[in-house]
Amino acid sequence: MIGVLASIALSAILAYLYYRMSRIQDLQRAETVRQANLQEDLADHQEKQNELMQLQQEMRELEYQPKILIDDYELKPSGIELTLRNLGRGLAVDASVYGVSLRPRRARHRRGRCS
Repeated sequence: MIGVLASIALSAILAYLYYRMSRIQDLQRAETVRQANLQEDLADHQEKQNELMQLQQEMRELEYQPKILIDDYELKPSGIELTLRNLGRGLAVDASVYGVSLRPRRARHRRGRCS
């Protein structure tokens, strides 16, 4: 009789231990999935951060480019004398003029009532 009770008790203990082990494995699987999702999120954030850094670099490069404006011109017998102004922060080198319109800008007329 003691042998039967011991066998039942050991079987119950084993069933409980298998149940606990199954629960622990479920928790480990859930944690593994959670960590994989976190890794994907981290990779996405790193990719976005790399894109932002690249955009910032491009913006820095654009910030130091020259921005040339024809400030004034004078017609001379030998040609046209242009006065250029660099509004940008970058150094303008090898400036060339390919086409210039010397027509004065027309005043824009607004439609509406006069007071």
